[in-house]
Amino acid sequence: MLNYTPSKFKENALKALANENLRKNLTKAISHTLSKRAEVVSELPNWEELRQKAHDIKKHAIENLAYYLEMFET
Repeated sequence: MLNYTPSKFKENALKALANENLRKNLTKAISHTLSKRAEVVSELPNWEELRQKAHDIKKHAIENLAYYLEMFET
């Protein structure tokens, strides 16, 4: 098992990149995820609108994080 510490990142990354089985499985997982995402996007006619709305909500929450944390505490 790899030792996961920040100082070992480069060494661990090189080992992981050399692992053909890991690369193949990661490629397969990414391909599957992108395929499923494309499938869902094609089923939602207002996908871009929903994506933008979610982006705006997240941005607002981050910009007002202090307010929401204080509200959550009470």
